[in-house]
Amino acid sequence: MSSFTLICVLVVNIFVQGLVSSLPEEYETQVKNYPDIIQSKEKCLPQQGNYEFASTLVCDPDGLLSVAQINMLNTKLHHIRTSVNFDKPSCDINNPRPVIGVAIVKKIEVDNMDKDRLLSYAAIFSYRLFDKWNLPSHCHSESGKIILLYSKDDGVLYTIAGNLLRRKITSKQIINIAIRSREQFSTSISDGIAYIIERYREAVESRSADLFDKAK
Repeated sequence: MSSFTLICVLVVNIFVQGLVSSLPEEYETQVKNYPDIIQSKEKCLPQQGNYEFASTLVCDPDGLLSVAQINMLNTKLHHIRTSVNFDKPSCDINNPRPVIGVAIVKKIEVDNMDKDRLLSYAAIFSYRLFDKWNLPSHCHSESGKIILLYSKDDGVLYTIAGNLLRRKITSKQIINIAIRSREQFSTSISDGIAYIIERYREAVESRSADLFDKAK
């Protein structure tokens, strides 16, 4: 695993404006054809097996995870959606109720990219999925939504969070989580993603302004 950089949606618009007019055809095709996690579960989870949930919050069209690993992640993701701040109003500013969607790819389809430009393409990919995926959000504005994109061969991890969550999961926290997840990713993709989503859960539930500084 090389490196992670995760940036909130506030930064994404800058990347999009600079690149949207000159996107490579193979990249555009990849993003356009990436499955809809709500409408196309069978494309998101092509492997045959005993999936424990009727719906999925993990999309792995390249089959990088086992059925057991997907079940483990879906268990965590569905639990977060149904349990975190469940007793609060649906669009509570101070107590958001998150829903997290995970997108996994083997590689982002762009060639000979330096790190910064590759991250720009990851930003656009994540931004498009944020718009495309109608996740079962508690808030009508989808401001409690998080998209987590992971590209295996590129070593890229990218997160976009809706408005309600940015006060709870700051860019600083996101970067700290990414750095600390490297050990888990060295074991497996699923362990790395599980670590990240659990830290996001803790951040949303925390009353502290800076959970990760206290954890040092």
